[in-house]
Amino acid sequence: MPNLKYEDIVRQYYEKATEGDVAAIEELLHPNFVLYSPISNEPIRGIEGFKAMIAEYKGATPFKVHVDEITEDGDTAVVRWRAPFKHTGQLWGKPPTGKQGEISGSDRIKISEGKIIEVRNNVDLAAALQQVGLSLGALPSGPGLTGHL
Repeated sequence: MPNLKYEDIVRQYYEKATEGDVAAIEELLHPNFVLYSPISNEPIRGIEGFKAMIAEYKGATPFKVHVDEITEDGDTAVVRWRAPFKHTGQLWGKPPTGKQGEISGSDRIKISEGKIIEVRNNVDLAAALQQVGLSLGALPSGPGLTGHL
């Protein structure tokens, strides 16, 4: 991968995740990648775990992430983002509602060796679910992924 500035890496991360471009995602993520998110009981580890999460999202809620702001501090970028979506496919065992919504949040992204090694995600899942007629109580529980939007 060419020598990119952190902001370029971060913007490509959202763009390629939105597109579901797994080859590009593999180039952007560090082999020891980990994603911490309040919408998962366990961290999502590794490139394969991230790709599985994106496939789940894209199958259930076509979305496009819009980056509103990126602030860099050393090897870390803080990003404010939003993503309009439509619940058109099975998500966490729930049938599609066909309703539209917008989810927004912020991520703290750490870069190592020119690749994203860690993402700490902050998102209001309850608000996003409410927009499409679901609730947090509708989500599966137990170890591992509780679901992602």
